[in-house]
Amino acid sequence: RPRPARPVRQEAGASRQRVRLGRAAGGAAMDSLKEPLLARRGGKAVPSASPRSMTRLRSIGSASTTASPNTAELPVSSPESLTPREAVAEADSKGKVATTAPGRMATTVNLTGAILGAGILSLPYSFQLAGWAAGVIVLGAGLLTGYTAILIARSLERAMEVVPESERRGMPCDWPLLGYACFGEFGKKVVNAVFITDLWFTLMAFLVVNGSNMQELLPWISNAKLISFSGFLSYLLLFFPLHALSWLSVVGHLAMALAVLLVICTGIYNYSCGDMPEVSSYTWLHAPGIGQVVGIVVFCNVAHGTIPTIYRTCGCKSQFPAVSAVSFATSAGIYLITGSLGFLFFAGVAQQNMIGNIARDLSGAMLAGLGALPRIASFGFVIKLQLIFPIYASPIVCVTEASLGFSESTSLMTKALWRAFVVACTTFTAVLLRDNMADCLALTGSLLSMCTAIIFPTVFYFKLHRAQLSYGSCAILGAIVLFGLFFQVTGTIDSLIMIFGL
Repeated sequence: RPRPARPVRQEAGASRQRVRLGRAAGGAAMDSLKEPLLARRGGKAVPSASPRSMTRLRSIGSASTTASPNTAELPVSSPESLTPREAVAEADSKGKVATTAPGRMATTVNLTGAILGAGILSLPYSFQLAGWAAGVIVLGAGLLTGYTAILIARSLERAMEVVPESERRGMPCDWPLLGYACFGEFGKKVVNAVFITDLWFTLMAFLVVNGSNMQELLPWISNAKLISFSGFLSYLLLFFPLHALSWLSVVGHLAMALAVLLVICTGIYNYSCGDMPEVSSYTWLHAPGIGQVVGIVVFCNVAHGTIPTIYRTCGCKSQFPAVSAVSFATSAGIYLITGSLGFLFFAGVAQQNMIGNIARDLSGAMLAGLGALPRIASFGFVIKLQLIFPIYASPIVCVTEASLGFSESTSLMTKALWRAFVVACTTFTAVLLRDNMADCLALTGSLLSMCTAIIFPTVFYFKLHRAQLSYGSCAILGAIVLFGLFFQVTGTIDSLIMIFGL
């Protein structure tokens, strides 16, 4: 028989008390909720919820409306409108919340999509630079960047403990919080500076890649003019709302899959015609190219700028290590297949942009009747890179405008002129580097992506957890940092030598 209901005043007092405690112990409250309300799993019936349990549920739901989104992932539905069975379905026994928060599969797809990017176009050329040893670099980089992604998630949890919400002054649970938790305001400023510079270099590299792809569509126009035109379109897109552009990212993934498929099909066709590279054109290891290849591969795997957001909003935090392992392993497998098969079929004539090898034989001549294939692949990449430019450029614009004292009262003309200056500088640099697409990717990956993907996650994790680390763990983390610093220096030097022809 159900217990008699509490008096209204007593129940209201208990509810208000739990509201006050919910802000400080959202996670603990969620655990206590799941004890009396277990979902149907393994054929077991759902126990009925007592009035005490429903009071607890209401108090937690009330607390969730005022708690920070960084403290706990709680249901967004109104608790008063839920039946006991519906409330049970909101939470499962593994800590995932059945709300709009992505589950394990959705988080894996999101992270994998964030990893795979335009850098894949230069992977066959990377194998040409370093030989078959580039395959080892691809697998090793995938393993290492997947591990550092897990370190970021663990560091975020610790940073939220070190810096209480009352001390964050509106600072989101993101990279600046990690820098602040480890090294105070100095660390926050360094993190912001590195990320803004990384975004600018990435934009410059995207313009170079986009110019190369646009030339496949319009070969009678020079690369410099196409990059300039792409920069002008990018400037206009800065005034469009971002949410109207972000959904088109699926175009880039389809274009990427199509480009890889067409490169492989072209190689198979050439092989069937007896057109294969000489055995002497394959090398196992070419040491002078390793620095650049590491930079390109790290650039391909860098999704670490988005990991705090993905981790904070996902509903499977306890399973994030497995999510990271699957996402980076999948991406490494795709990169390995693309680079190795492209090198196998084209070897020494692999282009910096692999679309340049589509529907062409080893001499570079277009295969009869297949001239439209590279244009189709290029079109998808052009749309993708053109539309994501404002997504990457918006943080740069916001930070620089804030540093110049811009506000809502600043005239639109002043903002437009400043944005034009930022885009013009980026476009001018891209025009100068238009013939060094792979070198731009290697420079960005070595100089900046190495910080965000390797050095920063390891240093922050060591700083926040050093009291709990064993000597062996400290040695491993130190080796990772030394690895990152070594290839940051060597890769940057090699890329600059190739760019300036020294």
